[in-house]
Amino acid sequence: MNEAPINEIVALLSARAPSDLAALQSKYPAIIEIARPGMVLGKTSGYLIERAHFALQGLRVIIRDCKTAVDSSRSRLKRSWNLRLAGDICALVGSSSVLGFAGAGHEGGSLVSGVVAFVGALTSLIAGSQEKLVGKEAGSIEDLYNRLYVASWRAEQLMRECETLVKYVSSNGNAEDVDKARERLEEVITESNAFCAEVIHDIAPLLIPATTDG
Repeated sequence: MNEAPINEIVALLSARAPSDLAALQSKYPAIIEIARPGMVLGKTSGYLIERAHFALQGLRVIIRDCKTAVDSSRSRLKRSWNLRLAGDICALVGSSSVLGFAGAGHEGGSLVSGVVAFVGALTSLIAGSQEKLVGKEAGSIEDLYNRLYVASWRAEQLMRECETLVKYVSSNGNAEDVDKARERLEEVITESNAFCAEVIHDIAPLLIPATTDG
């Protein structure tokens, strides 16, 4: 079968964790031809384990950045929900008979009711703005929260399988089983590479903060 590419993994590491990429390039110089941004395939027959380590680090970076973004969006959602609740309460109070009764015979009654209703509408407006995304695509912060959560979960699944296969391929197990594990590892690296492309073009530009940390 064809060797699994790591070009999108390298691109993600270059953008999100350049120090991690530099460390991997230094540790695995034999595949430097495909370990630079912009390269797809090179004369690197074999080196399955080396390519797997690039995939693993790329997946770790996705998990890290997704969890950071999930925490941020969770806080933003909580603020918007609290504001919306406050707005709903103000709207309810402003239109209730309580204020009408309290304001009966008083010139300020309608003014108080109007102010409360205005505050409720303003609070709901602010809550709505909290839930909107500023980016290339329209959508809500709740939508993005769900996408980030799914992306983090998917990266964790790929990472765990990749780690298990790396350990088995590196062992002295049954030759036939090791060969099957190598084939599956190639597939997992390919899947991880494609997933990194999705993250780069879909999720990362919207919310995940770029970092230079390893």
